[in-house]
Amino acid sequence: MIADRSLVLFTLALPVVVGLLTLAVQAEDGFNPATTTGAVGEPRILMVVLAADESGNYELWPAADLTLGGGDEVEVIDRTRKNWVRFKLSSGEIDTTIAYELWHNATDYAALSVTDGDINFGAAGVVARPDPSSGLRVEGLFRIGVVLPASLENRDIAVRWSLQREGGVLVEGTLPLVLPPSLPFDYYRTTGEIQALQYPEQVTPIPGEFLDFMELGRNEVSYVLNAQAFWDVNGNLVWDSGERIDTTPASIYFKVVRDANVGDYIGRERQRGKQQIILREE
Repeated sequence: MIADRSLVLFTLALPVVVGLLTLAVQAEDGFNPATTTGAVGEPRILMVVLAADESGNYELWPAADLTLGGGDEVEVIDRTRKNWVRFKLSSGEIDTTIAYELWHNATDYAALSVTDGDINFGAAGVVARPDPSSGLRVEGLFRIGVVLPASLENRDIAVRWSLQREGGVLVEGTLPLVLPPSLPFDYYRTTGEIQALQYPEQVTPIPGEFLDFMELGRNEVSYVLNAQAFWDVNGNLVWDSGERIDTTPASIYFKVVRDANVGDYIGRERQRGKQQIILREE
């Protein structure tokens, strides 16, 4: 084989070549035949890197680490290096979604009602803080959903969430919301199911944890809501090590500003940017 080689990636999807990949599936510590004799529970990909030249000659690379035995099964010679990687297809993972809307709540905090004087801003990235003397407060409704692989349909799926203010966790909890002890938890069961979290109405009565709370001297406050679905195997509404979880949590970001309206905030930010440019030019 000549020195000038190119790398060819062969992806082998399960369960098409089960004989070749049996030893690569479901083992958490690399190849472990004792834990891989069962059926394949989730679709996975085994990607193997081989070296090839322009004539079509190829060899496993590095040859000392991985080779094919006479039974067309993967044999590992040396575990110190690997020319393969095993991973699940995206359809085999839990996923979390968030949709939201923010509003100024006038009277009845239990629900958004424009007829009661509420002012709806939808999924705004910036919301003006209402005048504290007006009796209004910023309210948020967060619709949190799940996308499940087939193997987790009708399982007990929960979502842990946290609301951060200026980078620090302000409050955190779990969906479903805790019901009276006599009632079972209303877990997520199917893909596309959504549960709503209204903040602060359903979470906290403490004014210092409201979305419109702003310390003296501040003109804006940033918030991030994170949500992460998980399979609550032991039914305690807490994610425990070993329970399957969304490894890419869903997040939304928004800001509450002291300005009378968002237009004033944008104008102030634009003017501040111009001032910074002038200072740099001088």
